[in-house]
Amino acid sequence: MSDGFNGTSHADMVNSPPHYQLMPGVEVYDLRQALAKKAKRLGTPHEQWSDWDRALEYLLRMWEKNGIEDLDKSLWYLNKLRDKIKTGVRVSGVPYEVEL
Repeated sequence: MSDGFNGTSHADMVNSPPHYQLMPGVEVYDLRQALAKKAKRLGTPHEQWSDWDRALEYLLRMWEKNGIEDLDKSLWYLNKLRDKIKTGVRVSGVPYEVEL
């Protein structure tokens, strides 16, 4: 927290926004980094990991930021992930098809 105009305090929305704080000293960023390392170790394709990661981010912040809108965004990414897994779409390799 830092002093704003008129002596009021406000959150540091760039370096430590409250909607990305899981608990004191633990941010969503920290969790995402740890999970990214695990996904890499497991050989999870980036295009699947990316959708899962974005879905998680929206879920983790929804209660303190955009509520149902963040939940809808999370579901959008989860649906994309499900479709990629079911159809075997791979961005970094074969097979890959682009819908026009």
